[in-house]
Amino acid sequence: MKWIRYGKTFKLILFKTSLDDESFRVLDLQQSKRGKKPMPVLTKCYDGPLPINPLKKKALLSLLSLIQTECHNFYIILETSGRVPELMDNAIEEDV
Repeated sequence: MKWIRYGKTFKLILFKTSLDDESFRVLDLQQSKRGKKPMPVLTKCYDGPLPINPLKKKALLSLLSLIQTECHNFYIILETSGRVPELMDNAIEEDV
């Protein structure tokens, strides 16, 4: 948002997403006269935790000495799958 204007009308916010816009857009925060607006229904995208690449888990476990002991179990029980693509580029050169 580039510009926000509050009017005298309670729960109405006027805004512009660009300074080039000629008119303000309106965000209405008022409840309808018949009651509350219905809440959207959220559905789960996954049934459980997503598995990580085994090489990433191995790297995480090698760093356990830097992590608080109370958090070790979280990293130890991470699920792995060989089908998960590697997200990091292996060709990154490190400056030593």
